[in-house]
Amino acid sequence: MQKFGMYLIGAMALSVTLASCEGCNSGNSSTKIGDGYSAGEEQKSDTLKMMEANIESNLKGYMQALSDARFSDYVTYVHPALFDSKEEIEAQAENLKRIYDGGWQNRVKKAEIYYISPLVDLDTAWATVVKFNMEVDVEFTDEFKGKPAVYENQIKSSFPYAVVEFDSIGRAYHVVGPDLFFCFSDKDSINFYFVTEQFISNPRINKIINAEKILELRAYR
Repeated sequence: MQKFGMYLIGAMALSVTLASCEGCNSGNSSTKIGDGYSAGEEQKSDTLKMMEANIESNLKGYMQALSDARFSDYVTYVHPALFDSKEEIEAQAENLKRIYDGGWQNRVKKAEIYYISPLVDLDTAWATVVKFNMEVDVEFTDEFKGKPAVYENQIKSSFPYAVVEFDSIGRAYHVVGPDLFFCFSDKDSINFYFVTEQFISNPRINKIINAEKILELRAYR
């Protein structure tokens, strides 16, 4: 299993694909972009509302693409800065499909946004932190030839803020608790892409954000 492909899923910090997403369309944000800032002119307020709506829509799309095993669609929600080429994007989608076919699958029962941080200005882009509560079952089907218990530490590290429990009889890990995304959008767009916490320090992300701004963004974790 390639770690880069594995952790791309990690913003739900999922190590492989989602087989279902039963609660993904029920999430509602209780905290809006720009909380902590003055409201400003009406036009700005409308823009912030559209940004928030895009984040919520893209999160649902991200989860649903994984649920439907549409990995070519899934990678379009991940920030392009994490890839060096179109070929690498396609390779990641193929790798995720191999993992799914190999019997390591996740079922999302709940994914609800509860916080969207104020925007951080990156000169050419906007960034924000999105927090959400989740319930996920990481399941190992009969097709999986390894030993699920071996992956306990790996799965726990992929869900650093949640409670992870292993069911040896059901060959599944049950994950309950919060997680977060770092979200980025070009200033000429309100379309946000996702970066997981595992990748916010990846050197590739320096294409869009420097170390000082990463610290500013991390303050909202």
